[in-house]
Amino acid sequence: MPYINADHYSLTFGENMRFNKDIEYALIGLTAMEETTDLLSARDIADEFQIPYDLLSKILQKLVTSGVIASVKGARGGYRLENGVPKR
Repeated sequence: MPYINADHYSLTFGENMRFNKDIEYALIGLTAMEETTDLLSARDIADEFQIPYDLLSKILQKLVTSGVIASVKGARGGYRLENGVPKR
């Protein structure tokens, strides 16, 4: 199970496995979405985990394009896991 270090927001699996920032931020975003049924904005995720908004937005768009997450446009829009992606 992944562990998110609250001090540095560093994602690790086991003792020696580390990911580049794109993968790390994608996993943080997916984990945040997995924990709620609400839509989450890129800004909310970026602010909560203190990660760069611009980079996270690009990563989330790639996840939308690949069908992993869905985006909802509008003032109350955001991102959510795509139907069919298993939740805990």
